[in-house]
Amino acid sequence: MARRIILFEFIENYICFLKSKLLCLIIMKKSLGIYFLIGGLAIFVLVIIIKALSSPEPAQSPFTQAPPPLGVNAPNVNVPPYAGEAIPIIGTDPIISELPEEAVERQKGFLAELAATLAENQIDYDGWIAVGIHKKFFNNYIGARDAWEYAKLIEPNQPKTYLNLGNLYAYYLRDLRLAEENFLAATQRDISNSSGSYHTIANFYRDFDNREKAIHFYRKILAIDPNDQAAKVELGRLGVIL
Repeated sequence: MARRIILFEFIENYICFLKSKLLCLIIMKKSLGIYFLIGGLAIFVLVIIIKALSSPEPAQSPFTQAPPPLGVNAPNVNVPPYAGEAIPIIGTDPIISELPEEAVERQKGFLAELAATLAENQIDYDGWIAVGIHKKFFNNYIGARDAWEYAKLIEPNQPKTYLNLGNLYAYYLRDLRLAEENFLAATQRDISNSSGSYHTIANFYRDFDNREKAIHFYRKILAIDPNDQAAKVELGRLGVIL
């Protein structure tokens, strides 16, 4: 539709151009050959425009869509195939060799079961959250990230996913930009603080020496619940007198 509007505007502008040129030629008494030249050029341009208008608009990718309104937790059935780290992979962290073999095999079994379940139903949100938890058990932070980022595609308005990712990016992968982005997204989806999103982001700012923003979110907690003792204690530690 936008392309058609632009082309119609072009037609109008081009007609005005032709009118002005023809008027100039009439005044200057040029030969008929020039008239035919301009007329032929006009027909050529109009044919190109008509062809463009008759061609179909490019199809939109089925995976390109606006996120659902905040507060609507409806699974997104149009997610692309999972392209992250394979579910059964536990990673290569040295801690694996220090864990009891029984514990390692048990976790591997959980991941194998999840791989089978998710092969049948790739939009199982809880399944992907569980994959991330089991991978994080082995300090496999990249695998956990892949699973939780995919879970975020399935249910874009679940605060839990953003909190998990924010914690992972902040304290394990040390990507503070992505940590802040996910923590803020969690607060937007948890305006009542029922999932503790405001506590989490306030503590994040406190831990990474952003006093002003930490105070801002601790105050938001008290605006929701004036009796929240944890927020009062943290504000006191930051030098705020209530």
